[in-house]
Amino acid sequence: MNDADILIGATCITFCSTEYQWCRAEIKSIPAVDLVNVLFVDYGCSETVPRSVVRYVKYDSNIFTGFSNILQNDFLYYI
Repeated sequence: MNDADILIGATCITFCSTEYQWCRAEIKSIPAVDLVNVLFVDYGCSETVPRSVVRYVKYDSNIFTGFSNILQNDFLYYI
């Protein structure tokens, strides 16, 4: 991510070490020049990660709510 895009509240994708995969996240704080604290929106956990593993995601109003639309059309939603 460019320095200009690293802002508190920005949406991003970053590697989650507890899930061992790339996940959607929101930047919550910037504790150091090379570190970012993020909240993984799909898991509810937070982690401090190096800026080098933070990837920009163009903001979309559905980025945090898009899965609810998918689940309503999913078979498991009705069980």
